[in-house]
Amino acid sequence: MKKLHGFENEYLFVLPSTILNNFNFSEVIKLLYITDLGFYPKARYHFAHRNHGAKEWILIFCTHGKGTVKSATEEWQIENGSIVLLPPNEEHTYYANDDDPWDIFWVHFTGNSIDEYIPQ
Repeated sequence: MKKLHGFENEYLFVLPSTILNNFNFSEVIKLLYITDLGFYPKARYHFAHRNHGAKEWILIFCTHGKGTVKSATEEWQIENGSIVLLPPNEEHTYYANDDDPWDIFWVHFTGNSIDEYIPQ
């Protein structure tokens, strides 16, 4: 059984598009902003695959357990203390370990000045 969310005691917050669309009014906010964030504790069966990636950058911080993150060309084993940064618009897959599922904090973010924060 694979699932993207729905874990006991999870925190999940996704900014509605009506709010995100209003960010254009502010020269400061549109530079760098969060679109989604959450915490998945003991996320057994957690699985995400995006053929074309997400529109935003994704940061995943593992605080317990293990998991796997894959790009189109590489694979990483994630464990307590690992941080992963996934670029937008690139295929990726990530999932919790079956025997020791991860606890992860995650955030999606974007902005007009992202290149100043993340050199490419």
